[in-house]
Amino acid sequence: MIVEELKAVNNIAIDELYSVSTLAPGIVLFAEKNRVIKYNTKSLDYEATSISKLYPKLSSITSLYSKGLLYIGGPEGIYVEADESAEVKFYAFSEKPVEQRSVTNIFAQKDGKVWVAAEELYQLSERKEELIAATSLTPMLNSYAINTVTGIAETSAGEILVNSTQQGLIVLPPGHEGIHFLHKKDNYFHHDDIDIARKEIFSIDEPPIVLTRERAFQLQEDSGLLREVKISSPVGIPRQRKCWLKLNSVFTNNEVRKLCWQKGAHIVNYSQDKLLVYGQNESEGKYHVLSGGKIVDEMTAPLNVTLTKQLDSGELISLDENGQVHIQISRFNWKLIPAEEIGSYVINCIVEWKADVLWLCTSGNGVIELNLKENTVQPLVDKELERFRFVRSGTKDSEGNIWLATNMGLVVYRNTDKKVFRLGAEDGIVDKDFHYDGMYLVDDKLILMGDKYSYLLDTKIMMDALAHQSTAKYSVKFLSFTTSNESEDELSFAEAGDRYRVNVEPGVETMSVVISPTNYTFRHHQRIEYRVKGMINDWQRSDKATATLTFSDLKTNYFIIEARVVDTRSQAEQPVSSLYVYIRPPFYLSWQAYLLYSALVLAFGFYVHKRYQNELREQVSQYSAEVFEQKEELAKSQQSIRHLVDAKQRLFTNISHELKTPLALIVGVLRKVSFDKEDEKQRSQRDILFRNAERVESLVQQLVEVEKLDSIRQLPKREYNVNNTVYAIVQSFAGLTEQRELTVDIKIHGKVKARLLEDTLEQVLSNLLGNAIKYTPDKGRIVISAAQKGTDLRLQVKDNGVGIDDKYKKTIFERFTRIEEVDGVKGVGVGLALINEIVKANKGWIELKSEHGEGSCFSVFFPQAGFDIPGYTDSEKSELKPNTDLPKQAEALQEEGSEDTLSVPDFIDESGLYKVLIVEDDRDFRSYVYNMLISRYACFTARTGKAAIDVFKTVKPHIVLTDCRMPDMDGLAFARYIRTQSDHPQTPIILLTAYNSQEIQEQRFASVVDCMLSKSLMEHELISHINNLISLRELTEQHLAQQLGASVSAGQINEPIPYFTNEKDQVFYTSLLATLEKNYTNVDFNRAAAAKALNMSERQLNRRMAVLFEYNFAEYLKRFRIKKAKIMLCEGRQITATAMDVGFCTASYFSNCFKDVTGLSPRAYQEANRNAEATS
Repeated sequence: MIVEELKAVNNIAIDELYSVSTLAPGIVLFAEKNRVIKYNTKSLDYEATSISKLYPKLSSITSLYSKGLLYIGGPEGIYVEADESAEVKFYAFSEKPVEQRSVTNIFAQKDGKVWVAAEELYQLSERKEELIAATSLTPMLNSYAINTVTGIAETSAGEILVNSTQQGLIVLPPGHEGIHFLHKKDNYFHHDDIDIARKEIFSIDEPPIVLTRERAFQLQEDSGLLREVKISSPVGIPRQRKCWLKLNSVFTNNEVRKLCWQKGAHIVNYSQDKLLVYGQNESEGKYHVLSGGKIVDEMTAPLNVTLTKQLDSGELISLDENGQVHIQISRFNWKLIPAEEIGSYVINCIVEWKADVLWLCTSGNGVIELNLKENTVQPLVDKELERFRFVRSGTKDSEGNIWLATNMGLVVYRNTDKKVFRLGAEDGIVDKDFHYDGMYLVDDKLILMGDKYSYLLDTKIMMDALAHQSTAKYSVKFLSFTTSNESEDELSFAEAGDRYRVNVEPGVETMSVVISPTNYTFRHHQRIEYRVKGMINDWQRSDKATATLTFSDLKTNYFIIEARVVDTRSQAEQPVSSLYVYIRPPFYLSWQAYLLYSALVLAFGFYVHKRYQNELREQVSQYSAEVFEQKEELAKSQQSIRHLVDAKQRLFTNISHELKTPLALIVGVLRKVSFDKEDEKQRSQRDILFRNAERVESLVQQLVEVEKLDSIRQLPKREYNVNNTVYAIVQSFAGLTEQRELTVDIKIHGKVKARLLEDTLEQVLSNLLGNAIKYTPDKGRIVISAAQKGTDLRLQVKDNGVGIDDKYKKTIFERFTRIEEVDGVKGVGVGLALINEIVKANKGWIELKSEHGEGSCFSVFFPQAGFDIPGYTDSEKSELKPNTDLPKQAEALQEEGSEDTLSVPDFIDESGLYKVLIVEDDRDFRSYVYNMLISRYACFTARTGKAAIDVFKTVKPHIVLTDCRMPDMDGLAFARYIRTQSDHPQTPIILLTAYNSQEIQEQRFASVVDCMLSKSLMEHELISHINNLISLRELTEQHLAQQLGASVSAGQINEPIPYFTNEKDQVFYTSLLATLEKNYTNVDFNRAAAAKALNMSERQLNRRMAVLFEYNFAEYLKRFRIKKAKIMLCEGRQITATAMDVGFCTASYFSNCFKDVTGLSPRAYQEANRNAEATS
């Protein structure tokens, strides 16, 4: 190895180099104290930039790290940079002065967690957006005892390795986030700080309290920190002190609290609102039932009870000081299990394993199972648990797992698979023995008192870590290979992944191999299994984690020694590592000898082959001539067939197109001819003629579509916004579905996009929806859904129509196949064949599920592998514009079914109706309120508070009705926005809620909500509140106008608001107004620019405006600008400046347009307004 000092890079001097990192292949970053150098090793180009420009919050750079993202560390914190175009983000240290810290190491785990070594150990918190001290194994990882952290790494098993100058190598096992040590500041809470005989641990609401002999502490559950609190108690015995403190926190009645002064007093949580207090006098024991601050009942109890537990079934089970178990049968009767039946062992805990089965923890006999139903007491039959004879304490967590503290370590019995795990130092539990009654469960947090340390464990995180270990895979490593004959030699071998190879000279008598697991932390749970193919074919297991294999009497051979890990915690199949051992043979058996033998055989074979080859060459020449002749004949045949196919295609195309013109003339004349004097027979003949002419016309149209199939695969692909395309297709059939009163439901989960051949998605949806409409009776139901199924896009059209008979299902997708005519439904049977070909052209498939008389369901699947389907960003929305051209099938179906067109709704005069904004996330309740108010007010709706802000800015409602609980932004936050940030803070607000808590009332006043109503209110009650609040607002404005001497609303121009039949029209209306408000001052703003801003085509924009307004876009834009101009003229602005400000190119054109709309010239309008103000 040659080491050379690098003083410069491409003639740029390097001084005070702190860190080097590879940014990308061929790109190296050098970090000096005050600048960063980016060096390209291929082009030898460099770029030096001062850190004050790139990273201004750092005084210097002390560490660089790159793993997907670039991390730059300094004394003040670290910067995180995704790439050169993205914005960098800074994370500062949450505590400690800068001069005591310098980032020396940065490391990112596989799961994205980032660790930072800066004297001590820190973690990057995305939630707090800062660097915080390590949040696990406190106080070990965030105390001064760890001193300086010099390195961080991660093993293949997910363990974190931390190198400390004080503690050496620290291994953080999986699940370390769920382990904390009880501590006071930076000092561990050791057992010598408590009176072991009198120690008690209990919880009084939140947070838990830890009591020692003389002191009490509050426990911080997220870190194990103990904070001393002052708690006084008139009773000195810990058990009675616990009873008194808990009653003192719930009851103020001294008579009730005096129950704790009885002998053996202790408390049991009896039900949600009741407590049991045990106590006894000289002759009897009792359980006192407390509720509502007083004693409400009493039950007979055994004497000298030391422990009481309530079972899930409600019965009580008690343990007395003589080791006898008492089981409650009724309020006054108890069943006794003598201590002789249990054995002469001390019972330390009672755990309910399942219904009617209890586990009794003993000292000397392990766990005893008490079956209440069968009245049996026997040792627990479990080989894994039998070896734990001395159980100090136990409990069951919320997931049904049993936690046992034994003299051999902490044991957990997993409920899901009945497996036993002993947690040791490799899991973060250093102690092997624990205190009696030293385990307490608070929610899912386990407080555990060990001989040396006291722990706070998160049971869910610990169980998740064990589940992770159940699937973990570990490999083995061949450490050494030794052979011996006359002298022992250790040979080196080549390593390639999990394969090793070694070559051995002839004459070897013995060989030895040393094998060990690669995971050091969990080696206590691991053993080695091995086998030698050809010698030992069955797997053999060693009794230690490291195995030494010795083989003797070896002959020339090729051995494969295979080894793998056996882990008692892992159920996964472990990878096999192989060592290929080759013992070289003597020369006469070597490859050189076999090469010589082969050369002789080949020489003889070559002679024989040469002779045979000459004979074969003559036969080949003869066959080649025959094959050449046959290929020429085949080429001529293929060319002839191709000409015939082309001629057929041209004939097919010409006939279809030639028939279309005369058929159109025939049908057109038949439609115009009037048969005023025709009799019944003539009318019948005319109908037959007209019907068949239309049928032939439809057939020709379908034939034209079939002719296009050959060119479908040559179409370019485009990205579809499936949501918009589905809604556009359904809207194109709106006239027909409304006439027949069909219900069309659209179910699309999330934002779906697809990449398909151009125009094919519209054809598939239009044809399937058209068929569903044809074969669905009036008032029927059609459901269209789109969803992502794995890597496939699934489109489904389902109806409750006539269905398809089984005899047609196999031929329904063939050309010119149609089912029997149903209720006069016409067709020629080409549509589904066309759809089938289109789906195949997109490499998809179509499925049919149908029962005759029950409806049909067509499912189309389009593979989308390699294409991001589930969603898209805002920047992509503009690229995914739907094709809004109405499919030909939809137009034909509307002409066939109805000649009606969509009517333009009437406009609401704003002077007669007030505008009400309804904000509610529940669609059904939003529709209910909308329908309740629509006859009296102009109603607008929004689903969330954020969406309501845009509607509020656009329509400026007279009153707002908002729900209290909503996602993103709730009703109270929306109300605060109106009061503090909007242009109309005086708008009345009614809060609708299903709750009526004091907290909501206080928030209502803090948000200045005018009224809060229950969602269950009557219609007249809601309307009355709306009218009252609007009236109060108008009176206030009138009073203000009188004080100011002018109208508050002067200059405000009202315009009519369209009647919305659905929320989609309202969203379009508000989006249109917002777009006009943003762009009306731009002279070049026109219909094309508006359509692009609204993410739709110009044709679709025209259609939507024709439904909602009586003007086209150009006229509507002109009137919008005139409305803005009126306000400016009322404010005294000059006419020419006003014309330019509202988007007119010339003042003369503005004057003409203004007079056409208002009937007055701008100057006359301005003078009329001044006269009106002077008069007022």
